[in-house]
Amino acid sequence: MEIIEITTNYKSESDCFIALGNFDGVHLAHKKLLDTLVETSKPSGCKSAILAFKNHTKNIINKSPQRLLTSNEQKYSKLEDIGINICYEIMFNYDLMRMSARDFVVELLYNNLKVKGIVVGFDYRFGHKASGDIYLLKELCNELGIALTILDEVIIDENIVSSTLIRNLIEDGKVDEVNKYLGSDFKIKGTVIHGKKLGTRMGIPTANIAINTNYVIPKYGVYDSTVIVDGVSYKAATNVGKNPSIENSGLRIESHIIDFNEDIYDKKIELILHKFLRDELKFESVEELFNQMSKDIELIKNSSIAKNI
Repeated sequence: MEIIEITTNYKSESDCFIALGNFDGVHLAHKKLLDTLVETSKPSGCKSAILAFKNHTKNIINKSPQRLLTSNEQKYSKLEDIGINICYEIMFNYDLMRMSARDFVVELLYNNLKVKGIVVGFDYRFGHKASGDIYLLKELCNELGIALTILDEVIIDENIVSSTLIRNLIEDGKVDEVNKYLGSDFKIKGTVIHGKKLGTRMGIPTANIAINTNYVIPKYGVYDSTVIVDGVSYKAATNVGKNPSIENSGLRIESHIIDFNEDIYDKKIELILHKFLRDELKFESVEELFNQMSKDIELIKNSSIAKNI
């Protein structure tokens, strides 16, 4: 997949069919839309493309960072697997936010990106203050001769599949329900950093994971999990939270990788949370904390749903 960074003045050299949206997570509803894009673009000989915002639209609209299901790297990897040819990457800024709905379609999509077909979901909105909806989009596409495909919602277990639904499940600790909507594991990618090494001294070493993507934060507590190191999966017990039994500041994600004893400082690893086990607790002593950690680890060893080699 070719990734092309553009501005609103960029001029494409070739025609394309395009899908529009944030595509955070590239969940099952996104996948249906993107599969449709790839298939509808083929008869015309046009390339399949998406217009992706380098930053989430809500960062500007709500003036606060949007918690994410995927980093851009993870998202683009999924898009490439689906068969998307081009990702037009544009920064969502105040100039783009103030662009009228008509100018967005006529100037940016039709004149500049040479869009010959558009695929969107049933609730797609665009233009200044989200003034454009699928009814205006139909009018503009008819006027310009653009093929338009609008997909209905995807419903699973009576829930409309959306990034918001999946974020809410993760925040509620219902990580075991995520896969059926996301279509894959929710993976947190990060780098192992040095901590206080208290776990090592107590015989239960943990990998402290620093994340550089503004991921949605799971409910604080202990999880049955998988840690992937150099492409190999290991069972793990993971705590997400602020570790109230020990003086720390800010969020900490710490994984005890079971039956693992390698130096992985500064390595990039992936973390998959499978099942919420218990709330984060404050213990009266370090000994009580590590006694409970031992129990958590035994429980995961004996009944883990985590992937194992």
